Amino acid sequence: MTPEDDELVGAVFKIDDAMHFEMVVLGELRSVNNVSLGNPVVVTLSNPSFEVKADGLSVPSALQGAFTSATDTSATHARSSAPDSSIRAVTAGPPIAITTDRVRLRKTS
Repeated sequence: MTPEDDELVGAVFKIDDAMHFEMVVLGELRSVNNVSLGNPVVVTLSNPSFEVKADGLSVPSALQGAFTSATDTSATHARSSAPDSSIRAVTAGPPIAITTDRVRLRKTS
């Protein structure tokens, strides 16, 4: 398994600054070392790409364009009503901190 295969799904609950946000883990595509469901994690962006998984998610084109062209947390909103986000876990270690190069907006299940 490579880091590119590791993906966490969660809800963003806090934007710390332009390159850091916090989310609670709601699911894992594959198990990520040191991370469990329900854990809050601090996410550090590293040359990130932002994507929208439109599978059943209706996002106005202007908002989708702003999100996918982002290079930092400016297009990410911490809201309980916001769709889930997923991140590709590039590295993870205690305290639970993730470095990622991809953030994907997706429909809440």
